[in-house]
Amino acid sequence: MNSALDSLRLRLDRLEARARRHDALETDLRAARRSARRAQLLAGCLGALLAASLLPAAAPVDPATGTPDEVPLVVRAKRFEVVDDTGEVVVVTRADAHGGALELFDASGRRLTSLRAEDHGGMFTVHNALGKPVVTVMDAPDGGSITVQDARGTPVLSAEAGPEGGELGLWSLESEGGLFANATRQGGNLALIGMGGQPVFSATPSRQGASVAVANRGGEVLAELETTLVSASLALSDRTGGRRLVARANTFGGALAVSNAAGKPTFAVQPEPRGSSLSLFDAAGHSVFRVASQGPHTDLALQTGAGETILALSSVGAPGKPAARPAEASAAPGAGDASATPPPDGAPTGPKKRKRAGGKQAGGGKQARGDGTNPGDGR
Repeated sequence: MNSALDSLRLRLDRLEARARRHDALETDLRAARRSARRAQLLAGCLGALLAASLLPAAAPVDPATGTPDEVPLVVRAKRFEVVDDTGEVVVVTRADAHGGALELFDASGRRLTSLRAEDHGGMFTVHNALGKPVVTVMDAPDGGSITVQDARGTPVLSAEAGPEGGELGLWSLESEGGLFANATRQGGNLALIGMGGQPVFSATPSRQGASVAVANRGGEVLAELETTLVSASLALSDRTGGRRLVARANTFGGALAVSNAAGKPTFAVQPEPRGSSLSLFDAAGHSVFRVASQGPHTDLALQTGAGETILALSSVGAPGKPAARPAEASAAPGAGDASATPPPDGAPTGPKKRKRAGGKQAGGGKQARGDGTNPGDGR
């Protein structure tokens, strides 16, 4: 789960870097436009002299017919401008340090569309009446990307090709929060970004199921849910990352463990081969109380923190003949051997085959198998 969050943070940093690069390009465009206007004034002064020098020139000759051709085969210049009836520039084609550029303006001289070549690839931008970019299409490290901005030029949506599939981002106008989704070889990932710019929720697929993580505003994961083909687990942690409650369920049953601030077990419930058990621990994690049911038997043991058994009881229930008797320490199954950590998924906490009426195995022998795992494997 931590590796998935780290990968998500790297993608977010890459998107922020691309936004900064786009802002720098817009600044260069504005500077180039100011320079072009100054050059236009100078060109107007020299236009008459240049036109007079060109008038006596003979028209080009078509080599195929030997007759004058009024349309030149090639026209070369560093800048071309198209003006309307009022003399306002509406189309500009020019060259700059990065390559060629094409800009379209409205009748008021506001640039609304631009197409240009950059060192990293091409870029197409649509501007609003205020001159702010509202749609940008450009290249990305793994393919193409499109960014949608609000009226102030702030990005609110981005979509691009990622290393393993598509990536989509939605961003808030008032904070760094938003939503990020991407596709990988194993499926789709989803992350919710909090006001602090850190992921607060993420869902990630795996080969046998999926995992979900919930974090606080600082990005510290406090809850994790994970599923496999035959099991599920839930872990709750504190801000230090220490797990304080773990619950698991698989084909053998459910288990629950609680730990203290020092990470020592304090309470545990788990299945047994023919029943279940409950254990209590002291602050150091030593078992001090355990009660377990084993079919018709119920065993109870009290121990000191040093592991010494001070009381062990075992009862045998029979129809109409309940009985309870003291027992030796060795007669208390599992006394002093309890653990606050639930048995690992797939651990043989019960018989491998449970019988139904008619002697058939539970599940009718049709339990799902996946990736070569045993039905009882809770990995």
